Amino acid sequence: MTHNSLILRIVILLAAFLTLSCQNNGRIGHWYGVWQVTGYTVDGADALTEQGRNTTFTFQNNIVQVKWPEDAYQGSLLTTGTWQEQDGDKVTFNFMHHDDNYGPGQGVYSAPAWLGMVSTELMHMTFTTRGGRDMTWTWTDPQGRRLVYNLHKQR
Repeated sequence: MTHNSLILRIVILLAAFLTLSCQNNGRIGHWYGVWQVTGYTVDGADALTEQGRNTTFTFQNNIVQVKWPEDAYQGSLLTTGTWQEQDGDKVTFNFMHHDDNYGPGQGVYSAPAWLGMVSTELMHMTFTTRGGRDMTWTWTDPQGRRLVYNLHKQR
């Protein structure tokens, strides 16, 4: 086998690998990526803390991971749930999953409580804005408060 033939085979294999290893089963879509929380209000009052401002939502397939980098010594807080889009203007989050180590909605499966989210029920949110690299969700929590989340796509 010649040197050029070997290089050509490597290039073809690399191209095939990159083509076959697309994220989200090949459907990238609007959701895919990392979204930074840029605003959070409860009944119209600003409720965005430093923790909330440093929170990101990462979407892949039907999984959502919510991450808050604490600091260099403590690492970061990471929670995992699922999401499903309905009718193009609604999304449902579920943080009630469990495994052998954690009960429903506990530990790594808990909702990001610092953003008012809950692990005790499905959260049905509505898009109030959605376009480009920004989106806004609105949700009424179990206490009847109106929560609004603004997110900006980082990557």
